[in-house]
Amino acid sequence: MSRFGRERDAPRAESKDFRARPRNGLARRQFAPGSGPLAGNDFNGLLTDEKYRRNAWQLSGSVTLGNHEVKLGGSYDLENPNRTSWYNQGEAIFPSYSPDGGTVLGVWHQYLAAYPLNCKQLWDGRQGDFGPVPWYDCATFQPASAVRSDFRTRNASAFVQDTWRPLSNLTIKAGLRYDFQEFVHTNGDVVLELTDQWSPRLSVAWDFGGKGRTKLFASYGRYYQAIPLQFQALMMSNEYRIFAWNLSPGPDLVGLGGAVNFGVYVTEGLKGSYQDEVSAGAEAQLGSSWSVGVRGTYRSRGRALEDRCDRYWPSQGIYDLFPPDNYQTCALVNPGEGGRWGEFRDPADPRCFADYPTNEVPIPCETVRANRYYRGVEVAVQHRPSKDLYLQASYVYSKLVGNFEGAVSSYPSGTYQ
Repeated sequence: MSRFGRERDAPRAESKDFRARPRNGLARRQFAPGSGPLAGNDFNGLLTDEKYRRNAWQLSGSVTLGNHEVKLGGSYDLENPNRTSWYNQGEAIFPSYSPDGGTVLGVWHQYLAAYPLNCKQLWDGRQGDFGPVPWYDCATFQPASAVRSDFRTRNASAFVQDTWRPLSNLTIKAGLRYDFQEFVHTNGDVVLELTDQWSPRLSVAWDFGGKGRTKLFASYGRYYQAIPLQFQALMMSNEYRIFAWNLSPGPDLVGLGGAVNFGVYVTEGLKGSYQDEVSAGAEAQLGSSWSVGVRGTYRSRGRALEDRCDRYWPSQGIYDLFPPDNYQTCALVNPGEGGRWGEFRDPADPRCFADYPTNEVPIPCETVRANRYYRGVEVAVQHRPSKDLYLQASYVYSKLVGNFEGAVSSYPSGTYQ
């Protein structure tokens, strides 16, 4: 999924939960100079073994009633992915060196926690089995050598379409489609259901010359977007990644704490993402081997379904919306809808960002919805000089504007803009 708008580059502000604490148990592995996989070419990143299984069933049929042809159908998909993750050397360790490169100033640790979460050591040094305490109270979570996630997605759809020919040179099609998605977590809980996804469709084609050589046409349709499998894994897996900063190589010095990164928080009242499309044009055959056509297309984003990962940005003011025992750093929202969850300042309005991060209090700006508008005109010419040769030339003039990149991000995986 892409990111809605762009947040200005700024360091994350320190909050009350990110304060200096005693070094006891700050990271799972104690750093000592000259030991551990700290340098060289050893790969100690995250590895995954993923398997995706999909079973799909479809059924459709049609019946002719006079000058009407009615078609009905439906489909059901059951997706059963599973994913096993592990760090190649148990954890990923990245050292921070002094400017001259001769001294290790601190170490960044990443490791996987066992599910369900079990805190093994609190910040005050007490050790035991404390269970899923808030991440800012826990110095060390019980690690896992590997984590397996099995989750399910159910997709169902149904449609009806009527093709009506009131005249020999006039065809009208009207239809309605319904889509449903259900997402089931590894623990069996339903984390999200997308319902009320109704998609009307209408098209008209008229042979105004009456001899099958001309056509005027127009159509309208609404199209819902299914959530991609990779993003589903963020909602439904039990993969907790622990990030811990050890800002000193010695056990008696002061360091800065850690955090938990675990998928996305699914907010209440979410609705599916869709776009509307209108198209119209004309085609005509000229002579026996030439034809020309022109088509205009307009697309608009009606609603977006996006993840926002600005939980710890003071300027956004959404930290208190997360439940106290929640570990996610991101939330799934409908930009511009859903109350404070969907509040976004217009990324194209410089007044909304003029004083950030100098002033952590956002300038009053009206929230905006995700919008994306495409307008295009295409002119096409076809020529068949012989039965074995076909030539086509076309020219498209289009314009795309908006504050939302769309369903597919152009940025490489793992980058944030």
